[in-house]
Amino acid sequence: MSIIVQELSRSTYYSISVDSTPDLSPTDQLAVTVRYVLDGVPTERFLTSLSIKSHKAAELENYLLDFLEPQGIDSMNCRANLRQRK
Repeated sequence: MSIIVQELSRSTYYSISVDSTPDLSPTDQLAVTVRYVLDGVPTERFLTSLSIKSHKAAELENYLLDFLEPQGIDSMNCRANLRQRK
């Protein structure tokens, strides 16, 4: 994942696509994919799968931001309309 984070910082802007997928246990998974342009080439990478307990939009946003910030991924460069935390 560190290579993807480095590529994201080089490309500056990115978008995120998420999809909730239940697994065999009662835990839902949120698959996170990022899209960005690197050296003029559109790139799409699977970033992570997060365990979630709610499908409410505000909660999904929090799960995502709780993951991005410690990775050093600036949510303000996301073009998927993530709100900045207050």
